[in-house]
Amino acid sequence: MNENNFRSWKQKIELVFGQREVDDMIDPILCPNRLENIEELRKRLRNDKTARITIGLTLSDEMLKNVSHRVIAQEMCEEICNVH
Repeated sequence: MNENNFRSWKQKIELVFGQREVDDMIDPILCPNRLENIEELRKRLRNDKTARITIGLTLSDEMLKNVSHRVIAQEMCEEICNVH
């Protein structure tokens, strides 16, 4: 990924996340601040895993190295946006 195709990648990844209903994993406005119960926590962890995998599968090897140390999908997206 480079600055020429970053916007295209970002639009596509947002569409994929919407389709998979995990878009709240990367949007701090949609992300709840607290969880009500253990089932919500489990669901958020599953959704975050789905989002992280999706991000990782769409990045070049070079860019993946830059974000692989990030723990959650939102942090991965922030790192990508900071690079571009």
